[in-house]
Amino acid sequence: MAADAGNAPRLTGAALGAVRHRGSHLQIVASAGSGKTEVVSQRVADLLAEGVSPESIVAFTFTARAAEELKNRIVQPSAAAGASIRDVRRTR
Repeated sequence: MAADAGNAPRLTGAALGAVRHRGSHLQIVASAGSGKTEVVSQRVADLLAEGVSPESIVAFTFTARAAEELKNRIVQPSAAAGASIRDVRRTR
């Protein structure tokens, strides 16, 4: 990942491919610190920007800390872009 002019890193390679993937479910498996949260958050934000219903998007993480970080990375840019996110839920 490279730094972008905005706050979000500019993704390349497989990470960019994961963000742009459409047409089927996607599972992202990678090592700690590899950028999974950034890929998932950019993917969800892109889907929302394309008009996909928030109710049809599911993203899983394994810790409460990761879930909170994922939520923040999705909600802030989406709100800035004018998207309305009515409900972000955390389940156990």
